Amino acid sequence: MFGSLFPKKKAIQVLQQRFDEIEVSGEVQGSGLDELRVELALRLRAHPGVENAYLPRLRYHGEDSFRNCLAIGLTHDLDLDQRESIAASCGGIIPLDILFLDALPDPISLKIESQCRRLFLGKLAFFECPLLVRKGSNAEMPANWPRAVSFWYFAATDYKEALVAAVAAARADGYVFDDVYEGKVAQLDPSKWWEEHVMVRWAEHADFFPSQERVEAVVATGGLFRGPNLGPVGAIDA
Repeated sequence: MFGSLFPKKKAIQVLQQRFDEIEVSGEVQGSGLDELRVELALRLRAHPGVENAYLPRLRYHGEDSFRNCLAIGLTHDLDLDQRESIAASCGGIIPLDILFLDALPDPISLKIESQCRRLFLGKLAFFECPLLVRKGSNAEMPANWPRAVSFWYFAATDYKEALVAAVAAARADGYVFDDVYEGKVAQLDPSKWWEEHVMVRWAEHADFFPSQERVEAVVATGGLFRGPNLGPVGAIDA
């Protein structure tokens, strides 16, 4: 999933560079960035000393290309063993250099914080967006389905933002968007995702859905994921 973002190399590198020889150039980019943010959030949420994190691109003295990094902010000072434990927990996803903001000079920390999104975005609402779609160039939807209801889930400040993001994601997946099914975007309680939504509404297809823990990481990072497609739905009457 993350292969388009990064080449194969060592999974974790703890930063060992002179800080006055580091150039900051925005945020890590790539088609798997949202999934990367969720994966890192899942791991970092297990460490109470972590306040937030960023994904900057850094270039070190004497190197021609930028590296992808994880810059971690702490709530309080931690010893070396604790820091190594946090860094190790972020391994095995993609290659990242790991550094801690409190170990950097203020100008570099400020550049990272100003040029990159926070990993944890604060309190967001969680929405289910059922979209009435046609196949378009999408390869998964059966060709004999006139339309389908495609369910998308997004963490956002309000339902309008969630709907715009869901429609954009559906179109990027090759669907043709027709309308919002039954004209309703539902706000869900993410803390009750598994117990009151998946097991009540989708119990027979529970394996299809992300876990309670993962959904909480999606909401924390402002993420998006696709649910099931239901169909066929008639071409005229929804």
